[in-house]
This record gives sequence, structure tokens and C-alpha cells, in this order.
Amino acid sequence: MKFYPRLSQANEIIKMTWHEFFAYRVDFFLKSIIPIIVFFLVKYFLWLNIYTGNGNELIKGMSFQEMMQYHLWVLATSLVILGTNSFNMAQDIRFGKITPFLLYPMPYAFHQMAVFIGQTIFHFFVIFISFSFLIGFNLIDLPVDTITLILSIPYLLLCATMWFIIQFIFGAAAFWMEETWVLRIMFIIVAEFLSGKIFPLTFFPQFFQNLIYHLPFPHFSYFPVMVLMQKISFTDLSNYLVSLSWQLIVLILIASKIWRKGINNYTAAGM
Repeated sequence: MKFYPRLSQANEIIKMTWHEFFAYRVDFFLKSIIPIIVFFLVKYFLWLNIYTGNGNELIKGMSFQEMMQYHLWVLATSLVILGTNSFNMAQDIRFGKITPFLLYPMPYAFHQMAVFIGQTIFHFFVIFISFSFLIGFNLIDLPVDTITLILSIPYLLLCATMWFIIQFIFGAAAFWMEETWVLRIMFIIVAEFLSGKIFPLTFFPQFFQNLIYHLPFPHFSYFPVMVLMQKISFTDLSNYLVSLSWQLIVLILIASKIWRKGINNYTAAGM
């Protein structure tokens, strides 16, 4: 019986998240739609010059068209997977905004997860609009199998969950640190470099690729993009899911322990 009130609460939080996004429509357009198109065009002309200057049709086994598809999917998967909840969480802890959640029947972690889900659904909407614009003006050719797209969604959501938990851990660091932005920025820089967001991981030496593949980072860009581009088999996808699952379990245990320890040390005073 307790499950249905939770769903109702989550639904209301998701609605509020959407209302916040659409409160200022011009701001939404400038911050959500325009950056995707601009970033893609920057990467388009950058890689066009690289391929033209190199004189080869293939670089690391990828044609220019495949490289553009790769970076377009990187933009899409980044929107779905890479949320920014840790900043809000750190601010809530620092300014005592989590105090009401300690009194309400709604756990703070549940509230943050519902906000993250709302953001993810919203970003699916942004991707649809942006891709429709790029495809409509013949700026991209994005062949994708419908079955592959459908099967990739659960994997993308699991990857997003892993990112959320890692960001939750960084946010919980605010129980002991006045500012956590340094940790977040450092992690994001490492994650973007090792996740394949800047360039495909095949550009690294083989021994370094083998090392990275056992870390969480490829799940944030490279693996999801390879799935969407149909560059991996279902066997490989199954292996990725197994690896992702045990990493998620470990991270959930770590996040739970850090949160409990932080809450035990948390104090707040009224004004």
C-alpha cells in the first residue's frame, strides 16, 4: 500500500521539475536547445578539418560520417546520463535545506531521485527537438535500428542511475566539507576524458583501453554510444550490463553508508 503514495509523490516532483524548466521559455531554448546545435557544429567543423588535413578516409577505423554520428550520440547520451544533482544536494546540506526532509515521511534520497528522473525525461524531450532540427535541415544522417534504440533505453537508464549515485556521494561530502565543487569538477574532467566523450576510446593504446573498460567511466558515453551505433554484439551488451550491475551494487552500498554517517553528524539550527 505504501508503494502507491510514493508513486504519487514522485509524479508531483517530476511535474514541479518540468514546471521549473518551462517557467522561462526563452531561457529554456537558449540553455537547452541552442547549445546542442552549437556544440555539434563546432565538433563538425573541427573533425572535418582533422579528416581533411589527415588525408585519410578512416581514422582509427572510423569514417568522417561515423565520427559525426558518434559525437551526436555522445551529446544525446550525455544529456540523458549526466545530471547535476550533486550541486543542489551540496547546497541543501550546507544551508540546512535537508532538515525538513528529516521530518517528512519522504526520504531526501527519494526526492533527489525523482528530480533526476524528471530531468532525464525532460532531456529526452530536448534530444527529440534538437535531432528533429538537425535531421530536418539535412545536417545529419542518423541511421538507427528501432529495436536497438528500444533495447538501449534500459541500459541508458542504468548508466544514468550510476552517475546519479556517484553524484549523490559527492553531494554527501558536504556533510564534512564546506565546498565540494572542486571534487565535482575534478571528477567531471576525468570522466569526460575517460568516458569517450571527447574522442572514442579506441584512440587510446590497447593496454589503456583494457584498463578503462573495467572502470565505470565508459558507461557514461562510449559503451552507450557503441550500443546505439550497433558496433557491439548483444553478448558484449550483456557483459556490460553485468559489469554495470555489480558496480551499481557497490556504489549503492558506499552511498548508503556515507549518507547514514553524514546524517548522524548533521546538525541544524533555526533562525
